[in-house]
Amino acid sequence: RCEVQRAGSDTAILVAPAASKDSSKGFRPEFAEVVGAAFTTIDEEIVMTRPIACVTGAGSGIGAAIAKELSKRGNHVVVADIDIDAARSVATSLESAQVEPLDVTDPVACDALVNAIVSQHQRLDVWVSNAGISKMQLFVDTPPEDLRRTFEVNVFGVFYGGQAAARAMMSLKTPGCIINIASMAAKQGNVPFLS
Repeated sequence: RCEVQRAGSDTAILVAPAASKDSSKGFRPEFAEVVGAAFTTIDEEIVMTRPIACVTGAGSGIGAAIAKELSKRGNHVVVADIDIDAARSVATSLESAQVEPLDVTDPVACDALVNAIVSQHQRLDVWVSNAGISKMQLFVDTPPEDLRRTFEVNVFGVFYGGQAAARAMMSLKTPGCIINIASMAAKQGNVPFLS
């Protein structure tokens, strides 16, 4: 007989009698699949935590939708955005979430966020580089500072975040998933203000 106990918003503990760890006496690792969690054995306990997913630009639009879907699929979601109030608004609608401020154009901030996530949860399973901007300007009217900022967020920000997440996943020696969101405008020449 096993009993699931909640230990926090992203952690549950499956308690089983020591004798039941022998699969011939009833303990089955498949129990973890029911909760959708990974587990490790520690004496008489199996500690199960939700997968940890971080979504940048999650305060609105596509990022908010991704955060909601990841939450529905059982992930603890780190809602990261430069607009902390927007991030809080999204996080309140999720089952298990935390809010973190992030300017993706700052590689030090990206490293710091990833390190904080790993320090707090001992894992990072999914990183979604979603943050992106567009001024929706005509080509001939786009000033250099807007072009520079667009590249900083949409290109360098994807690189900085993904690089920090990859380093952590490699260090943890656990499988992970890095997802980069891009605009279809990159593949089409007829998108107004974006071609």
